[in-house]
Amino acid sequence: MTPNLRSAGPDDLAAVAALSGQAFSVSPSPFDPASRPYLIADERRVVAEVDGRVVAHAGAWSFGQWFGGGRLACAGVAGVAVAPEHRGSRIGSAALTRLLQLAREGGDVIASLYPMNHHFYRAHGFELSSVRRRDRIPTQALRGLLPPGGGRADGLTVRPVQPGDVDGIEQLMPRRARGANGLLDHDRRWANRYAGQYPPAGYAWVAVDRDAEVRGYLQIEHTTATQPEESFSLSVEELVADDVAVQARLWRLVGSDHPGARSAQAHLPPGCLPRLMVEPVITPVSGITQMSRVLDVEKALLCRGWPAGASGEISFEITDPMFPDNAGPLILAVADGVPDVDRSPPGPGRTTLATSIGTLTSLLTGYLDPAIAASSGLLPGVTDAEVGTLRGLLAGPAPETVEYF
Repeated sequence: MTPNLRSAGPDDLAAVAALSGQAFSVSPSPFDPASRPYLIADERRVVAEVDGRVVAHAGAWSFGQWFGGGRLACAGVAGVAVAPEHRGSRIGSAALTRLLQLAREGGDVIASLYPMNHHFYRAHGFELSSVRRRDRIPTQALRGLLPPGGGRADGLTVRPVQPGDVDGIEQLMPRRARGANGLLDHDRRWANRYAGQYPPAGYAWVAVDRDAEVRGYLQIEHTTATQPEESFSLSVEELVADDVAVQARLWRLVGSDHPGARSAQAHLPPGCLPRLMVEPVITPVSGITQMSRVLDVEKALLCRGWPAGASGEISFEITDPMFPDNAGPLILAVADGVPDVDRSPPGPGRTTLATSIGTLTSLLTGYLDPAIAASSGLLPGVTDAEVGTLRGLLAGPAPETVEYF
């Protein structure tokens, strides 16, 4: 059967909610637009109809995802669901493919998602790109947390978030993301969650300086107690700070809930203040991988950041069945951290690295080390010198994600 693929509209919300309930919810609840707002814009959602009934859905948040200090326009794919009686019919594949085509036409350079079915997404060019980890930390360990050199943030005021703070929070997010791989910034529809305009709001604070500039942001939620003798536990959904003194102030606020909450779950990457100061009391809780696929190879290479002063040149032969103009020969040349892309075939005697769009994506995000890719047979014919060049160009922190979408 050939489904009718189209953009979603307001009249489709109940059908989309029912599909999501069947695919993702333990106890699906009746559709209530007041309590279940759909924040993905209609034009960024695709539905598939069969005999006039919506049987599949795929949507994409509008994000920016940062790699090497450069921002890639990102389609955050979410809510891919197919009615049970139509699974295995390739209707889900058709909806996802159309969504990715629309995202690329709209200027998105990369698509990222949290997969429930790795095989399905690999068949569409996705590959592993990051990890979202959650750890548990005793709140008591946070109560007196200070930076390694001591000291507190002077002139800082911490107060509950107000609607007027959204702009300041949105400016804060890229400042954090530039120094990491894989972190996101957001469009306004997502950002309004910061100010509690959409549930789940939880509790949120900003740290502002004397000039009323937002220097830090914290959002927590109360969760079911996990430790003896506590009334509730905490989930730190976001903790973003411009410097370590602001970070310490926000972590102390989390610790102020002790002993009511004796533990908190949070994303605690290497180098964050709790890792530096109280590492022995941190325990891992969970981890989920993210998958990504480059939608526009040339734009991805030109928009991604490269290490300052780094230079090198690599020739690729790329395969991408979904987007043929991504495929074929490509020469990446980086000179003093500035990239250039040449689509001319490599000259005589020049080696070319054969790579799929998935492997290339995994390399560009920093998830896959070039040496591991070579030893795994994902870069046939690559030389040690080329591995060294790729490692130098792709040097940076391991990719990480915070939000779950």
